[in-house]
Amino acid sequence: MTFVQLIECRTSRLDEMNRLMDDWVRQTKGTRTATHALVGTDRSDASHVVEVVEFPSYEDAMRNSNLPQTDRIYRGLVALCDELPTFTDLDVVRDEHLSAADGVQGERRSGHDGVQGERRPGDDGVRDERGSGDDGVRGERRSVDSVRGFFAAVGAPGELPALNDLLDEDIHSRDPMNPQDTVGLDHVRAEFRMWRGAFDSAFTVEDVFAQGDRACARWTWRAVHRGDFLGIAPTGRQVLMTGMTLFRFGADGKIAELWWQHDQLGLMQQLGALDELEQ
Repeated sequence: MTFVQLIECRTSRLDEMNRLMDDWVRQTKGTRTATHALVGTDRSDASHVVEVVEFPSYEDAMRNSNLPQTDRIYRGLVALCDELPTFTDLDVVRDEHLSAADGVQGERRSGHDGVQGERRPGDDGVRDERGSGDDGVRGERRSVDSVRGFFAAVGAPGELPALNDLLDEDIHSRDPMNPQDTVGLDHVRAEFRMWRGAFDSAFTVEDVFAQGDRACARWTWRAVHRGDFLGIAPTGRQVLMTGMTLFRFGADGKIAELWWQHDQLGLMQQLGALDELEQ
């Protein structure tokens, strides 16, 4: 079945956004699975931008999402937007090409098979067994988008976003570098600000997997040490850290729990904190 993703954001930098899209089109030639993209601005609010991207199927959309170029363009998109973009996932149930000729109806497609009038499960108001599975797939897609949005927001330059559209007010974050869990949105934001104050950094999301109310991301973090970090004065060194984060989503779709695992020993070594021990 044809799958469409609706992306909405607010920006005053449409020209830069178009150049970003042009770069993505060039970089993904021969690898992308998106077949059609349309971008429009709201006539009553030019800062409201809507993009519609079409794929042959949901599975093709997932493959496209996992391209490294897609992750980079998403981080660039977040940097250009006034607030985090929103995503709506749509299974196409009617795709009708209308002829200009009077009285002639164009081809009606259910999904993308071009069969007119074919009855699909659920057409008569009764959902079949796959209904709950389809809901699960859409939910997992939203989880993947939320995970990517989270890393893009945390690593975006400038002021840290409020994150209240992504994180639960009572979120629990568990990091092996901290002796206790960090509880509550304000405290979690303060922890992120600590990292951002010490490093100019960005995440690259390598893989994201979602199942039920959980998702797991494998990521690479690249940074420059600009400020005090755990008593280590700024070194100006470029550092790299790899890790994984497990997410649990609440009933409202917001992130309720975080479990971090990362190469903190490697980070400290790159900062020179272990030099005396190694001599």
